[in-house]
Amino acid sequence: ATAPVSGVVTETLYAKGDWVPAGAPVLLILPVDKIKVSFEVPLAVAAHLQNGRGVTLVCAQCDGPVQATITYVSPFATAQSSTGDAPELHYRVEARPLPRQAALLKPGQLITVNL
Repeated sequence: ATAPVSGVVTETLYAKGDWVPAGAPVLLILPVDKIKVSFEVPLAVAAHLQNGRGVTLVCAQCDGPVQATITYVSPFATAQSSTGDAPELHYRVEARPLPRQAALLKPGQLITVNL
């Protein structure tokens, strides 16, 4: 069988030996062009980020560094406090990996972002 898009399998809906209705999907696939990494940065860092800037993603399961491009920097901050002190403002940033490397990333995986 063939899939309608290239991507990463995120869920298997049926096990070997299960009866599958005709035309029903068997797998859920996250298309390569929809894979993105979301992370948060403090204001001092967000002020220097812009769409199109390259970043490097590092993960334990990847064969090496994954190159990505920032596609979104939130104009709004969220407050976070991990110590109970005054909350620090953080900005959400999204980056998309290069298509040829996107399949190396898995949903929910821990990633280090190098700016």
